[in-house]
Amino acid sequence: MEYNFRKILGGALIGLVGFFGLGFVWPIFGSIRVYQAALIARETALAEKTALIDQVKRLDSEAQTRKAEVDRLAELLPEDENSKEVLVSLDTLARESGLFIRNFKSSIRAESGGQIEGGQQILNVETVVSGTYPSFFTFMNQLEKSLRIFDVKEISISEKELSGPAGKILDFSLRIETYFNNGEE
Repeated sequence: MEYNFRKILGGALIGLVGFFGLGFVWPIFGSIRVYQAALIARETALAEKTALIDQVKRLDSEAQTRKAEVDRLAELLPEDENSKEVLVSLDTLARESGLFIRNFKSSIRAESGGQIEGGQQILNVETVVSGTYPSFFTFMNQLEKSLRIFDVKEISISEKELSGPAGKILDFSLRIETYFNNGEE
């Protein structure tokens, strides 16, 4: 009987150890699954954040490469909102023609507040563009075809010491009048 008691006691102890072992170990396995899911979620979030950081770095480097362009336009941008539109139009025409705007000044015509019949105002523009004579000729043709009315009042040409593949680089000083609505009718 003692032998059976030992078998029963041994079986009971093994069963008890198995029961408590599963009771304590099984929740640990469940926790491991939860931790694995959380780890995967965090790895995904880390990958997304890394991609965003890389994109920000790329955009920052692109902004640094375009800083010279932004600085050039910031120097040229006038105070008056209407002159900004004129500057953008002239800059687009100049770039398409192969010219470079070096200086830009604008003001509303002083006499009678720059007003003409119909509520329009006259904007005086003085600008200096640099480039070759053929490029300037193309610029003037495009200026004439532009939807905005540009009245060229004065042109002066000065020669620079530089020359490019298409000829000598010249400075063209222009005095232009253009018109805009002031909103009063």
